[in-house]
Amino acid sequence: MSLSAYYHTRQLNCLRKAYDKGKTMRSKKTTLVFILMTVLAVTAKAQQYTPESDFSAKIIDNGRGVEIIKYTGSKQIVNIPPTMEGIPVTSIGQEAFLMCTNLTSITIPNSITNIGKGAFFGCTGLTSITIPASVTSIGDRVFLDSTSLAAINVDAGNTNYSSEQGILYNKDKTLLIQYPGGKTGAFTIPNSVTDIGRYSAFKGCTSLTSINIPNIKKTARFT
Repeated sequence: MSLSAYYHTRQLNCLRKAYDKGKTMRSKKTTLVFILMTVLAVTAKAQQYTPESDFSAKIIDNGRGVEIIKYTGSKQIVNIPPTMEGIPVTSIGQEAFLMCTNLTSITIPNSITNIGKGAFFGCTGLTSITIPASVTSIGDRVFLDSTSLAAINVDAGNTNYSSEQGILYNKDKTLLIQYPGGKTGAFTIPNSVTDIGRYSAFKGCTSLTSINIPNIKKTARFT
């Protein structure tokens, strides 16, 4: 090989290596951009809260919280925002979702501490719900006539309430608060339960085929 041919070949090899290096860097850059876009897309999806305009609300606790008075939208899936105009949403008011028959799914943020009386009364399309760890108070007849509701789940970190097989109890499972209206089959009340909640613990549970009550000392009226 002549000297000129040698240098020409060497130059071609150097150019090829530079091209391959640039290609690898471009590939890594493309991968990084793709990952970043995916993370941003997932974050944006997680923050797709139901618009504040779909709710009637009022400020409570001397400006420290917001209570949802009424859901005025018609969406099947509702993701309650954790804040409204920068103030934490802390309460779902009495009958706030009364007879929202289109509602099939709802996400309650960890800012909520109170769920008012009859909040989800007559939500016949709702199939399940999760109570976050932040909730400290649940009113009477919250899920009455929610006939498709098969499970009421409670975050394990909640210090006041618990759930087992989709049934709502107080934390130590001595009080059975609510059996879901759409839950099917037979049911044996746990031995830990000594009291059944008032008004609506089993009211409207038309799919419940049988019940065994081993250790109840007290049952409230209208159970």
